[in-house]
Amino acid sequence: MGRDPCGDIVGRRGGKRVKISFLRDALILIFCVRAGLAAADLDFCLKTAVLNNHGLLLAAEDIKISKLKLEQVGSMFRPKLSLGAYYDYYSLDYPSVFSSSLGAFNLQEASDNLYGTRVTLTQPLYTGGAVSTLEKQASQKLLDSGNMLAAEKNRR
Repeated sequence: MGRDPCGDIVGRRGGKRVKISFLRDALILIFCVRAGLAAADLDFCLKTAVLNNHGLLLAAEDIKISKLKLEQVGSMFRPKLSLGAYYDYYSLDYPSVFSSSLGAFNLQEASDNLYGTRVTLTQPLYTGGAVSTLEKQASQKLLDSGNMLAAEKNRR
């Protein structure tokens, strides 16, 4: 009987069993590492195939476009705020009178600058169903694009 490196007393057959067990474990480890590399290669190949598939790329772009159109249509329901500012300089002989369409007022001699601001808030109250129809069409286009992408993935 001999002593193995771990300090246990083993017979001749026990030493062979340890060697066989070690060899078996080493082979399993090598196989698993190679299988992992093969799986990594398979993942790489799948990603490359997906990136090079024009049908999948077009379907993905259609989905992005449909989402943007749906967001754009949704913004039509919200109010719009417009801000504006202006400055006018005029040089007229004094005293000057504007026409009656502007209210027929006299300009003061010292004022040759005109400043103004404007704030406008617009909220559509009724559009005849146009906005809601556009929203339904955009939602349907998004669903169709998603279905086309799924069909293209399943076809490959």
